Amino acid sequence: MDEGAVQSCTKFNKQALSTGLSLRTKKEKTASQNNENENMNETHTHRVKMKDWVRKNHAEVRIPPHRPQRPTHL
Repeated sequence: MDEGAVQSCTKFNKQALSTGLSLRTKKEKTASQNNENENMNETHTHRVKMKDWVRKNHAEVRIPPHRPQRPTHL
């Protein structure tokens, strides 16, 4: 093998290695971001569920149920 071929080969290998590494770190990064997003969604749904529960169970406290007025003279 001549010097030029060896040089181009090592250059190619270095390039491939660097792109491979960057791709992997990118994938890992997106995976961790997805995990964070999932956690966020879980807490968000939990929060929403809690709000719904409070709305359902404390409705009488916040909003009195509407009772039609009875005529007072009866």
